[in-house]
Amino acid sequence: MRHRIWKRQSPAPAPQRSARARLLKDPADVPSWIAMSVALSGEGKSEQAVEGLTRALAVMPDQPDLWVALGEALVAHNKGLVSPAARLAFDRASRIAPDHPAPRYYLGMAWLQAGKPDQALETWQALLASAPADAPWRENVARKVKAAQTMLAAGVGR
Repeated sequence: MRHRIWKRQSPAPAPQRSARARLLKDPADVPSWIAMSVALSGEGKSEQAVEGLTRALAVMPDQPDLWVALGEALVAHNKGLVSPAARLAFDRASRIAPDHPAPRYYLGMAWLQAGKPDQALETWQALLASAPADAPWRENVARKVKAAQTMLAAGVGR
């Protein structure tokens, strides 16, 4: 079945319809693939998001943002846990774009989920040290740093 992710029984929500329309005009539109993935994952259709991104990556394997989106869809599919498959996607994004912040963020999450807040803290502190002052994600990472510090203070991971 070709383009299974587009087949639906009820009308798609507006963000999904909009991304779908843009992709029908330009299948190489990376932001639209990401928007479609976010919309599908938000509807609880993370498996379809993964399938769509896998198809996109088959023809655009050098797009780090698509690899990040795939990793995020895999995390959504795994109910917030950074699975080995998600780690592989983030690692691929990192190899293509070493300065991309998302792979390092999720590496910290993987460390935290593995009960190693010290490794998570080290990863996130390095990420913050290299981040531009106006990076929109700084606040989120700073909260994660505080959470890892709190866990360490409570003796988790020691």
